Amino acid sequence: MRNGFVFPCVLSGSVSAGWKLTVPPGVRVSRGEDAVLGCFFTPTRDYSGMIKVTWKFIASNTPPFLDCPVKNDSMHGANPCAFSDLKHSLKGDPRWGDGSLLIRDVQLTDNGMYFCRVELDGWKNFKEAKTELYVGAEPHILNLSVVEMPCGSDSAPRRLQCQAEGNPPPKIMWLLASRRMLENKGESSQSSPYHVTSCVPYLEEEELTCRAESALNHTERTYPTREPQDQSEESEESEESEESEESDSLKISLIVRGVITLLILIAGIVFYCLSELLFLLSAARFS
Repeated sequence: MRNGFVFPCVLSGSVSAGWKLTVPPGVRVSRGEDAVLGCFFTPTRDYSGMIKVTWKFIASNTPPFLDCPVKNDSMHGANPCAFSDLKHSLKGDPRWGDGSLLIRDVQLTDNGMYFCRVELDGWKNFKEAKTELYVGAEPHILNLSVVEMPCGSDSAPRRLQCQAEGNPPPKIMWLLASRRMLENKGESSQSSPYHVTSCVPYLEEEELTCRAESALNHTERTYPTREPQDQSEESEESEESEESEESDSLKISLIVRGVITLLILIAGIVFYCLSELLFLLSAARFS
C-alpha cells in the first residue's frame, strides 16, 4: 500500500465539543494489492456507550456496504468487525477509536470516493469524512481479433480490433511486422473510464501488433498468433526425430565399417604386390 496526495475532508453532523473524526491522506495502490483507508476518532473520556462505524462508496447518501455497531464497555476481546474471509472488513477496532477500512485484492471497480461515518449513542451525534482510493493498473490487452462490424467512420470490410484496459487508460498504437508504426492510426473509443477500443482496416494474412501503453507500463499482442501444437503432434514429431536420429546413426556405422573394410582390402593388396615384387627380385639375382 502506498499513500499519495491529500484529498479534502468534509465533516458534517452535530457539533460535539468532546470528540472529533479525522481521515488521513487519500490512498494509492496497484490493482491486486490490499488497501487500508484510515478513519480515526476520539470520543469523550470514559465513554461507554454504543459506537457505530459505517462505510459508504461513491456518495454519502448511498447504503453502507459495511456496518459495525459495538458497545464501548470493554477493551478486551476480538475485533467484532474484522472478517478474514470477506473483501471488506474493519482493519481497526472502534473501541480504540480506529474505524479504518481494509479492502482486499483491490480492482478497478474499487476506485473512487469512500465515506466513513461514526455515530456515538445514536444517529443524532455523528461525524462523517470522505477520502479517495486511487487504484492504478498497468495496461492489459483484453482481446485482439478480426471483426466484420463497422468501426468508427472506416468502411473497410474487415477490421482488426484491440480492446485494452488500465488506469490511467492506455493509449493504443498499431505496429507493422517491421516494427514501424502504421500510418492509419485507426479509430479509438472509450467505453468506460478504464477500457479503450481501437480498430484498423485489416488485410488477409497481414501481421499487425497492438501496443497499449501508459505512464505505468506497456504491453503488446500480435495478430495472427501462432497456435500452440497439440501434444499428439509434438509426440509424432518427437518420434519422427528419434527415428531420424536412429537412421543417421545406422548410416554412420555402415559407412565406418565400409571404410575399415576398404582399408584392410587395400592393405592386403599392397602387401601381396610387395611380396611378389620381392620374389621376382630374388629370382632375378640368383639367375
